[in-house]
Amino acid sequence: ANMVNAYVRCADMVGAASTLRLMGHSTLKPTVATFTAMIKGYCNACNMVQALEILGRMDTEHVSPNIRTFNALLRGCVRLGAIDVAVAVLHRMCSSSSTLPDRSAIEHVATLLCQGLRLEQARAFVSSGQLPAQRSSASLVDTLLEHPSLQGRGVTSIPAQSTQDARPFIELATGGCLLSDWSLATDALDAASQLLKASNNPTSARSKDKERARSVNLFEKHRTEEMCRAVNALRSIAAADEASVDKQHGAGRLLGYFGQLLVFQDQGETWPEANMLSLIHISEPTRLLSLSYAGFC
Repeated sequence: ANMVNAYVRCADMVGAASTLRLMGHSTLKPTVATFTAMIKGYCNACNMVQALEILGRMDTEHVSPNIRTFNALLRGCVRLGAIDVAVAVLHRMCSSSSTLPDRSAIEHVATLLCQGLRLEQARAFVSSGQLPAQRSSASLVDTLLEHPSLQGRGVTSIPAQSTQDARPFIELATGGCLLSDWSLATDALDAASQLLKASNNPTSARSKDKERARSVNLFEKHRTEEMCRAVNALRSIAAADEASVDKQHGAGRLLGYFGQLLVFQDQGETWPEANMLSLIHISEPTRLLSLSYAGFC
């Protein structure tokens, strides 16, 4: 699993696939961690077909996917804009009591629904946990995501507590602003604000590792602050456009929200060209969440 993961981190899916084949010819059997790494690699390479085929192999070899497996698929769906695949993944997760959607899974699906402007489905999903309807077809998606052992276990919603996070409501508000649906945007922002207010005094993360607990709490603090900024920015956009006579500027005003730039103020002095800073964005998958860092050089 470590060798496969190393190839995946180097974006070498040929090497990863070769290692997986070698395992098939030995006494070593791929584990859920091995298959999940392969799915993550194919999703990063925008190859959803291969990722789904790996999921099908897991079913054939009776290796049960876990929450990380499904979240790797959902991150790939966000990268590719594959809404229907994400909905199918969500239905499969909800059909198995061992892989109910977590906060990340709900956020990924809500993001896709809002980006696809399926706002009614998104509203029902983030507000009451109602699952978006699947589009039936005889596609590869259906074949690989509808495991035989799960057939007949139709699930229409997820537990209400699973959706109690502000981020999906922020995505819903963004979609409302894009379509100048100010009522939807305002309702979603109100819900996000209430959830953020309730999380102002988070309990300390339970962990025997004090440094890990401190890291988790720090991450949650920054995440909450980021969402508060997003709520304030969107509320300003919604308020300005709702009061405007011209209702066609909603999408235009969002450019300022999506086009936030980092500006360095030189205090009136001219910086030498050699001292200018470049911003590098680094994403690091961790066991907790996908964290993003900004590095300067």
